Amino acid sequence: MEVLIKQKVVWLKNNEKNEFLPNAMVNWIKEGSPKTNIDDEHNFCDKDILYGIQKGKEIFDKMDFMVIIQARTRANPFESIRSAFFMNRAALKMANIDSATDFLFTDIQRNDHFLGNEGPFYFADVCAGPGGFTEYILWRTGWIYKGLGFTLKDAHDFKLNESTCTSSATFQALYGKNEDGNICNPENISDFKEKILAETNNKGVHFMMSDGGFSVEGNEHFQEVLSKNIYICQCLVALEIVRKHGNFVTKLFDVFTPFSIGLLYLMYQCFTKVSIFKPNASRPANSERYFICQNLKENSQVNFIKEYLWKVVKRLWEFSTKNETNIDILSIVPLEVIIENKCFYDYIVESNNNLGLKQIKALQKLREFCLDPLLIDPRQEELKEKSLEYWKLPNKIKILKPLTTEVKVPLWKQELLVQPREICNVKHLELTLNDVEDWFYCPMYCPKNISNCYFYAGVGYTKVYRFQKDKWVKVKNLQLNKGTLLYAEFVKEKNTYNGNSKTFFKYSLHVIDAVSLGEKILTNLKFFERSVILFYLCTKGPNIFIKWSRK
Repeated sequence: MEVLIKQKVVWLKNNEKNEFLPNAMVNWIKEGSPKTNIDDEHNFCDKDILYGIQKGKEIFDKMDFMVIIQARTRANPFESIRSAFFMNRAALKMANIDSATDFLFTDIQRNDHFLGNEGPFYFADVCAGPGGFTEYILWRTGWIYKGLGFTLKDAHDFKLNESTCTSSATFQALYGKNEDGNICNPENISDFKEKILAETNNKGVHFMMSDGGFSVEGNEHFQEVLSKNIYICQCLVALEIVRKHGNFVTKLFDVFTPFSIGLLYLMYQCFTKVSIFKPNASRPANSERYFICQNLKENSQVNFIKEYLWKVVKRLWEFSTKNETNIDILSIVPLEVIIENKCFYDYIVESNNNLGLKQIKALQKLREFCLDPLLIDPRQEELKEKSLEYWKLPNKIKILKPLTTEVKVPLWKQELLVQPREICNVKHLELTLNDVEDWFYCPMYCPKNISNCYFYAGVGYTKVYRFQKDKWVKVKNLQLNKGTLLYAEFVKEKNTYNGNSKTFFKYSLHVIDAVSLGEKILTNLKFFERSVILFYLCTKGPNIFIKWSRK
């Protein structure tokens, strides 16, 4: 099977000006008995292709699971890439998507609508534990990108502190009003939206990523229907938190049912262009693909669609909380409305047919490799090298996290012990400064006789130390990028959000000066130049050091 390394997304542009009114859209919701199979869902694909996919998936019912896993490792031409130097393979998928969209997500400065914006740039990562998407974004961009995440707690939580290639200092995980991370709960969606808007000056994030999914072992042929709640909730969140002209990418599986297609149609109406894309980093035998949306519109139609999706989400949540298993929402956009939009309809059919044919071939290949344990795809190493080069990733292995608890801190001890020059009068000041323009000052929170100012060092793996009484002391509840060395003091900061109706407090770090910010050394800059960089870091966005605490 031919493999294309230099993938590019195929965009479906939307220049239409449809006006679907809320009262009419409510009547679009079609409820009925839950589907038990999708064998008859061929309105949006070739009937034989749907049959071939379903037939190919029978391998998961007939073969031993470990045999399939081993065969998949040998059959997938891109398998040897694995997770490269990241935590998991999700990071590689995002790198692949980013490359295929000409770095739409990590080079926002090139966006015509954000030209001249020096940052920070905000992103959200939803249903994406342990955090591979975020790990890639932060590795590629550094502290100029600031993220907020939402995912299930415990086993599926973010684990960015395990990353060996980047720092999570500019990322914060949130879990919603119910503190469980369930994206299908409307209260959690509203709470996440509130916090996103509070952190972004009511503008929203520049882009959102979502990678929701769960094990469907034994039900691979039914994955699309089982995933519908996650599909729609992730899309609703995107419309609520992405700013005007922002972007969105979300994971899908099969998209054959009227519900899924209707959801994609509504999202298509909200953005300038969309694409369905399967990255090479996604295993070829599965149904996984990604829906990419570029340039969110800001008009009444988008607001109507948000309002409509809220109704659907709340209805699905009602089914869930009342344990109503005998009823479901089967479609949210009439079939005739979708078919009338020939450009959209043709794009969906072509996408399903093309991806379906590739999946059928991959499933057939997987079956052959299950039956013959000596088979292996000989292109793996070559494709790994070329793919990493095209995605602009170094070909290196993951660095294992050190087992020892000892951490090296910056060797600045001699410099840190230098005492400041005392200026007692104007004459001393004149001897120190030749020009009044050289004089800068910084208001302090702590009184003169109580010094709470210290040097803070970020050493990696979420560890931060403070230089106090001639030694380094570990600091809790503070995150700094590895290599950062600041001079700062803690202050208690009162904030309001939601129209000043709600109050919360943050213990913030008041940064006075810095030796370095991550890999960026500032010692060769004048104090004024350092101050500009620090002002940019600390004031143009959320407090990246201290986490949310409600009071």
